[in-house]
Amino acid sequence: METAEGFFKKGNEYVEQGERFLNPYQYKKAIKNYKKAIEIDPYHYKAWLEMGSAYVLLDEHEKAIDCWQKAMDIIPDNAEAWYGLGNACYHYAYFFLCKPLMRHKTIKMLPITFKKAQDYYNKAIEFYNKAVKIESKHVRAWINMGASYYELSEYSKAINCYKNAVKFNPEYKSAWYNMGKAYYRMGEYKEAIESYKKTLEIDPYHKHTKNNMGHAYRKLGEYTKAIVCYKETVELYPKYAYAWFNMGIVYEELGEYKEAIECYEETLKICPYDMIVKKKLKNAHKKYKHEEKAGQRK
Repeated sequence: METAEGFFKKGNEYVEQGERFLNPYQYKKAIKNYKKAIEIDPYHYKAWLEMGSAYVLLDEHEKAIDCWQKAMDIIPDNAEAWYGLGNACYHYAYFFLCKPLMRHKTIKMLPITFKKAQDYYNKAIEFYNKAVKIESKHVRAWINMGASYYELSEYSKAINCYKNAVKFNPEYKSAWYNMGKAYYRMGEYKEAIESYKKTLEIDPYHKHTKNNMGHAYRKLGEYTKAIVCYKETVELYPKYAYAWFNMGIVYEELGEYKEAIECYEETLKICPYDMIVKKKLKNAHKKYKHEEKAGQRK
C-alpha cells in the first residue's frame, strides 16, 4: 500500500507535468494533471495555485478564483497565493470591461458591466494588500495593486503602490512607466516625464514611453520637445500610427500644416480606414490652402 509520502511525490509529478504543459499552452491538459494531483493530495496547495493560473489563461476566471481560495484555506499566510487570487480578480475585472465592447453589446449594458468590474478591482486590491502585508517586498503585488487603483481612477494611491515597487526593485521598468501614466492622469506632467525618463534608463527601446513623454511635453507647452519624442518613437517603430498622429496634432497646433499633413498621411498608410485621421487630414489641407491664399506661405 502506498504511503502518504508516496502520494505526495506522485502529486508533485502531476504538478510538474502540468507545468511542462503550460509552456506550449496546453492549459487543459495541465488542469487535468493538477486535478489528479489534488485527488491524491487534496492539501497540495501548489496544485491549487497552478490550476488557478491555468484557468486564468483560459479566461475561466471564476474557476481560477475558486482554486486560489482553496489554496488559501490550506495556506492562509502564503503571499504568493494571495497575489494569485488578486490576479484572478484583476483579470476578471478586465474581462468584464472588455468583453461587452468586443462582442458589440449595447451601451445600456456598460454601466452594469463597469460596476461589476469595479467590484473585482476592489477585491483584487484587498488580496494584493494581504500579499504585501505578509511579504512587504512582493514587487509584483505592489505593481498590480497600483494597476487596480489606476483602473479605478485612484491615481494617487496607484502612484504610492508603484513607489513601493521601485523602492524594493529600482530596475522594474513597468513600475516607472505606470507611475508616469498615473502622474499624467493627475496633471502632474513634470513628474510624469521624470518617471518616463527612469523607464528609458532601464529600457531605451520601451515602445510607448517616448510617445507618452511627448504627450506630457505637449501639455506643458513644450512643443519642440514633444515633436522630438514623437520623431524618436517613429524612428524606432515606423509603423507606430499613434505617434505619427500625435506629431501631426502638435504640428497643426503650431500652424505648421504642411508637416501636419505629412504626419497624417503617414498615419493613414498604417490605418487607412481611420475616419478621425481622415478628418484631421482634410482640415489640415484646408488650413494650408487658406494660408497659401493669404500669402503666409510662398
